Amino acid sequence: MHQYVYPVLYAVEGAKKSFFIGRKNERGYFFSPKRISQKGIPFRMSQNPGKYILPGGTLNLNETPEQGAAREFEEETGIALSADRVVKTKKWYDPRVRATYYGVYFECTPDELIGYIRVSGENLTGAKLVEEKIKQEVITKYSQVHDESVGSAKAPRDNELDTTEMWDVTGRWGEIQGWTEWQSWYRVILEYLKDKI
Repeated sequence: MHQYVYPVLYAVEGAKKSFFIGRKNERGYFFSPKRISQKGIPFRMSQNPGKYILPGGTLNLNETPEQGAAREFEEETGIALSADRVVKTKKWYDPRVRATYYGVYFECTPDELIGYIRVSGENLTGAKLVEEKIKQEVITKYSQVHDESVGSAKAPRDNELDTTEMWDVTGRWGEIQGWTEWQSWYRVILEYLKDKI
């Protein structure tokens, strides 16, 4: 059985609940030593390019959902989340694909959420710099990715996101409801944020 984990970083201000969301790259790199050969860093096509997503991915063996959510958020944004920010972890099972999904809800202040959006944007700019240098074959091995003289210390390990934004879950609910089938688990996770948190 597959297990997936999705961190939901959110802030509440009055009746408004804002959350962190990203838009997927058209193409991206995994900045990971496992993915590097003698000839450079393999290129990969991002699944569902240009679509809005919550950061997240596969839950590793012997990892709690909270640990996995924090790891996935850091891999995709370059930002470490603290476990003391977790308000709720919710589990869903999808029998169609025989997979378990966890939404892990991290609360922060509105100002902190704005700061996370800003810092993730800076980090994703670092990832674009690294990507260009990989294409130019200036960077040919993993040790150069986060070396400031060649790459960018700010680049996340996974170059999956193109941009990040802050959305009001209620204000954007009509758009979220219209998401395609592959985004259905995001819709379920965000509906829980809207109605239960």
